[in-house]
Amino acid sequence: MTIAAISRELHTSVEDELWARTCIRAPYLALESVAWTGGKFSAVAQSELPRSKYEPGPMRAAELFRHGANAGLCALAMSQADSARRHYLVSEARYYGCYNRVKHGSAVLFVARPESLGTRAARSTIRASDLASGAPLMDLSVNYLVLTESTFERLYRDQFQPTEQGQPLSLPAAKRIALGIRELSQVSPSLCSGHFHGFPVLPVSSALWELCDASSELLGKPNWVREASVQVRDLCWVGKPARFESTHSAESAADDDLNSRFDCRALSGERPFADVRLALSALF
Repeated sequence: MTIAAISRELHTSVEDELWARTCIRAPYLALESVAWTGGKFSAVAQSELPRSKYEPGPMRAAELFRHGANAGLCALAMSQADSARRHYLVSEARYYGCYNRVKHGSAVLFVARPESLGTRAARSTIRASDLASGAPLMDLSVNYLVLTESTFERLYRDQFQPTEQGQPLSLPAAKRIALGIRELSQVSPSLCSGHFHGFPVLPVSSALWELCDASSELLGKPNWVREASVQVRDLCWVGKPARFESTHSAESAADDDLNSRFDCRALSGERPFADVRLALSALF
C-alpha cells in the first residue's frame, strides 16, 4: 500500500505526514498546496521577501533555493518506509537558473523527485516554474545528510535551547563591512525560526541570500543567478557571529563583460560553514 493510500485509510493529510516525518516547521517551511503522487512531491510558494534591486523574477535565487531544498527533503521524507522523524541537512547542492521576467510575487510551482535514499545520505532533484505560464525558473540538485531525530539531538545536545513557536522569520540584514564583505554580530533566533525547533540553526538559504547580494554589489549591475554550487561544512548556530565574503573568481577572466563568477564563503566566527561558487549574468 502506498503512503497516499495509507493516509487516506487513516484520514491523515500529506501535511500531517510531513509534520510527523520532518524537523522543519513554519515559518521556514512555507510550501502550500502540497501533494505527493506518483513518486513526486509538488507544492506552491510565493515570495515573502522584498523585491531585489539586483535580481528580477518572481523570487530571488536564495528564496528559490530555500523552497526547492524544502520540497526536496519533503519528497525524501514521504519516500521513507516508516514515519519516523528525521533531519535532512543540506550537504551539497547545484543550482541552475533560468532568466525570466515573471512579476515579483507570482506563484511558483516546485516539483521534487527523490533520486536516492539511504540510511545516512539522500538526494533529490527539484524543478521550479512559474505556476501560471509553466516557464522554467530553476533546476536544483540537493544532497542531504540524513539523521534520525534522536541521533541529531544526541550529537548536538550542547546546542539545545528553547525556541519560540510562531516567531516570524527575518532576513539576516548583515552589516556591510566592505565591498563583498558582510557581517552579523550574532545570529538571532528570528533568523532561524522553524529551522530547527529547540536547535536553532541559520538556514543555508540565508547565507546564500547574503552572498548573492554581496556578489551582485561586486558586479555592480542588475543580474540573474545563472549557476550556484553549494558545499556545507558545518552548522551555524544561533548566538554566533557570522561573516559572508565574496570575491571575483579567477575564472571570471574567461567570461565576457556581462558574466562573472564569484568564490564565496560563509563563516560562523572564524570557522567556515559553507562554500559557494556563483555565476551571475548581468542584464545589460
